[in-house]
Parts: sequence; structure tokens; C-alpha cells
Amino acid sequence: MSRIRHIARLFMKMVSKPIFGIIGPWLPSVRFAQRGLTVFVFHDVTDEPSKHSFNNKIYTSPSLFKRQLEWIQQRFTILHPFQIELGEIPPKSALLTFDDGFLSFKKNALPLLEDENLPVVIFLNMDVVEGEPNAAALIEWSCKSDDYGENLWKESCPQKYQRFLQYLENSGTSLAFREFQGNFLNETDICALDSHPLVVFGSHLSNHWYSPTLNDHEFDEALKSNHRRLSTYRHEVPWLAYPFGVGTPNFDQRADLHGVTRVFTGSGLLNSESGQKVLHRIDLNNEIRNQLLFRWRVSTRTAIASFRKWVC
Repeated sequence: MSRIRHIARLFMKMVSKPIFGIIGPWLPSVRFAQRGLTVFVFHDVTDEPSKHSFNNKIYTSPSLFKRQLEWIQQRFTILHPFQIELGEIPPKSALLTFDDGFLSFKKNALPLLEDENLPVVIFLNMDVVEGEPNAAALIEWSCKSDDYGENLWKESCPQKYQRFLQYLENSGTSLAFREFQGNFLNETDICALDSHPLVVFGSHLSNHWYSPTLNDHEFDEALKSNHRRLSTYRHEVPWLAYPFGVGTPNFDQRADLHGVTRVFTGSGLLNSESGQKVLHRIDLNNEIRNQLLFRWRVSTRTAIASFRKWVC
């Protein structure tokens, strides 16, 4: 029986993409939700992803990134983050976001954004900007596993990070780890980008922590420490994007107490209400290589969520 269910799941996975790619945008729930604020998230725009970026499927080639921007512009009006902060959000709008602050943003993504005059917000871990290892990459490196799912995400917390950091320093493999991790924007890069009219900075916590593993004190410190350093820049908004796209209702409330005006997840849903405090994001990577897959990615989770709500 389990074998039959497994085959059925594989079959549904194969057929869902073309089906939703064709009919998804026309479903009433999706058409309604697209009139709100759709938020897209990118990571590493490069033809030469690091092992960490490749393993986690968080890279997009520059040529594909350019096409993805075209598909977004065909369907949405892309807004500047400052417009959204002021509440100036017309129907069928979109926001472009980048997580982690890979160096490829400056080298590869920004020139393409400049060509189209498209604004973005970059969510930064300031520990990484200042030269510390990215917690997600360090955990993956230390655990020596290619199965980088939620089980390993849960290891990305301050206590275990310190233990893995000590191991890295003692092992003499720092150079190999840096190659595995890839390159990120540093303080000089951020200072230069701070004068760019298309670029705004937001918070990704102090490092790439898996929020549900943090206690209240750890979360508050990770949020406040990052905000304190980000607040020295002119182009900063009091926004928080959860690392791994995962937060909790408790931390949504705590972020609000600390002055965060928008919280971003990675649920893949459309946002029918543009004024809502917690906004969902849709991830685009190198797997979204044509318009059929783009339409599938934009519509599927919203359609399924609507169906489940209707059934329940």
C-alpha cells in the first residue's frame, strides 16, 4: 500500500507543474490574491555557485534572472521598498527581495536591475557582513551532509554555532570552508550600496539562525543587534525576513514590539492583503527556467491553501 501511495505522489508531482502552470493563474483564488502585493525572493545570482549555494538550490544564473525579471514585469508593477513602507501600494504590485547578501548581488544582479531601473531590498546578517561565517553554511559544512533540510536547519542556533566555529578554527580548514560557503558583501560593499537609489537594507537577524530553535532572549538579541548595526545606514527599513523563511507567531509579536513594521516568511503564498504585517514570499531559483514553471511557482501554494480552507 505504501508503494502505491509513493507512486501516486510521484505522479502528482510530475503532473502538477504543467497543470498549475497552465490553469493556476486563472483560478479565482489566485486571480484575487495577485491583486495584492506579491513578494519574490532571490539569493545568489551567478553561473558559478558555491557548494553551499548549489546544494541548497539558492542560485540563479544571470541570464535566467534577467528572464525572470521580465516575467515579473509582465504581470506586476514593481515597487520601491520605501513606497511600501509608506503604504503606497496599488493593485497587482510586486516587491523584489534578496536574502543573505551574496557578493554576486553587486557583481551580477545589480547591473541587470539598473538596466530596468528596478528597486530591491537586501536582507542582511550583519555578523556575516562583518566577516563571521554564515551559520547555515557552517552547520552544513560541519555536519558533512548533502541532505540539507529542516533537520539540519534546527542545528542553526547560537550555542551549536559556537561549537562548530571552534571546530572550524581548530581544524585548520577555514580556507576550504570559505570556498564552500561562497562570498558575501562586506562592510565596504554595504557602504557603497547605501548611496544607491535602487537598494534598501533589511534585517535577516544577526546570523542565519533557525528562528523556532531560539528562545525569546536569543531572538531579541539577534534582532536588536542586527538592527543597531543596520540603522547606521541611510537606506534601511525596519523589516525582518526570517532566515530559512520560517518564523513563529510569538516572534512576529516580539518583532512588532521592537519596531519592525513588516515581517517576511518563505511560505510561497501570494498576499491578497497588501497591508498585512506578515508577508509571504515566493522563491525563484535556477529551477524556474521557463514561464510555465514561473506560473506554477506563483500559483500552486495559494491555490492549494485556498482549496484546503474551502474543504475544512
